[in-house]
Amino acid sequence: MTTNHFRVVGVVSVALLASLASGCREEGAAEELDTAMFDRGASSSVEVLEALAVSDALFAFDPTLDPSASAEANAMAIASHVEGHGCASAEVSGSSVTVTFASGCMLRIGLTASGSVSAEIARSAAGLEVVLDFDALVVGSHTLEGTATFTTTNGSTLDVQLALAGSAGAASAELTVVGSAGAMQIDGTTTGSRDGTTTSLAFTAVVWRTGDCYPSAGSMMVASGRVMQTVAFTSATPSTGTVTITQGRVSREATLPSYGTCPMGA
Repeated sequence: MTTNHFRVVGVVSVALLASLASGCREEGAAEELDTAMFDRGASSSVEVLEALAVSDALFAFDPTLDPSASAEANAMAIASHVEGHGCASAEVSGSSVTVTFASGCMLRIGLTASGSVSAEIARSAAGLEVVLDFDALVVGSHTLEGTATFTTTNGSTLDVQLALAGSAGAASAELTVVGSAGAMQIDGTTTGSRDGTTTSLAFTAVVWRTGDCYPSAGSMMVASGRVMQTVAFTSATPSTGTVTITQGRVSREATLPSYGTCPMGA
C-alpha cells in the first residue's frame, strides 16, 4: 500500500455506501422487493459509515488508543498514526489534535477525504473518550458535519455515538465496533432522515476484513415505514459483490454496485 493510502479496515464499506445510495440491482424478478427504500434512506446512512471510515483513519481500531495512558499521550499516538501515512498532517495541543487531509487523500479504494477534523481526548470513569468534530469535511461526494464520540476501556472495543448533519441529510447512531489486527465487526443501529422520510439500519455481526471489497459476514436490516428487509453478506460477497436480500417470504440475490476496482472477481 502506498504512503498516501490509509488502511481503513472493516465494515465501513464503500460498496455498502454505494448500495445504499444507488439501490441494489436485482438478478431476477424484483417487483416484490421495495429497493427504493435504500435510496430514500441512503444519504444519512452513508454519512454514518463515512464518519466511521474517517475515525478509523485517525485511530486504528486494532488499536491505536491506550486507555491506560494519559489523554495527552493518546493525542500524540493519533498524530503519529495519521502522519505515518503521508497524505494528512496533525497538529497537537495538549489533549487536542487537529487533522488535515490533503485534497484527494485516499481513505480506501474509491473513498477520498479533504479538509479537517478535530479530536478532543479525555479520561473518565467510563474509560478513554475521543470526541471528533467534523466541520465541513468532504468525504467521498458528501460534506460531513457533526460529532462522533468513542468510548473504550481496552482500545479495541468502542462504544460509538454519532450525531451528524451534512450535505446528505441528518443521521444518528449507537454502535459497538470491535477491532482486531485484520478485521472490524460492527453492531448497532442507525437512524437517518431525508426529505421527511426516516430509515433505520441495524447491523448484526457485520465483518469487514483488510483488503476485502465488501463485508464477508453478518447482516444489515433496513426498515422504512412498515417495510423491513435483511441484507446478508457471505464469504462470497467480497469477491463478487453478491448479497441475499430478504423481505417477508421473498428472498433474492442481488449484486452490490461496483466502486473503484471492486468487485475484484468481476
